[in-house]
Amino acid sequence: MHEFLFFMIGFLLGGVIGISIMCLMQINRIHAGSNARKEDDEK
Repeated sequence: MHEFLFFMIGFLLGGVIGISIMCLMQINRIHAGSNARKEDDEK
């Protein structure tokens, strides 16, 4: 029973960490894209 409990805790923590990292990468990509567009408009 303890093995299953540890597996579920690890699975949930891994999922939360993975989703958080993916969201942060998307936010960073959106900001990088908008900065590139502003530079193109200024030229």
